[in-house]
Amino acid sequence: SLSLVCASDSYRVDFHSELYTDGQSLRGTWKETTRNAEGNVEGNISRDVIQAKTTAPGFDAVIVVRVLGGKRLDVDLRAHGTSIDHVSVSMKR
Repeated sequence: SLSLVCASDSYRVDFHSELYTDGQSLRGTWKETTRNAEGNVEGNISRDVIQAKTTAPGFDAVIVVRVLGGKRLDVDLRAHGTSIDHVSVSMKR
């Protein structure tokens, strides 16, 4: 399970997913509740990077999650078919 909520006074993204992996590839489903959108996820996993493509009717996106030195996590989402085309989040310890 993965949940990510990003919000400001004028905007909110409320993303949830159920992902399954064999250690090299991943698949699953996702839902963005503020826009009532949902779809599928497929991707690949390497040592420090997860790359995935999401699909839904009228929407697709590429998501890259990177772990840098065990101290930083970057999430980058580039989408087509929505008013928001790029979301980037970086978290540090």
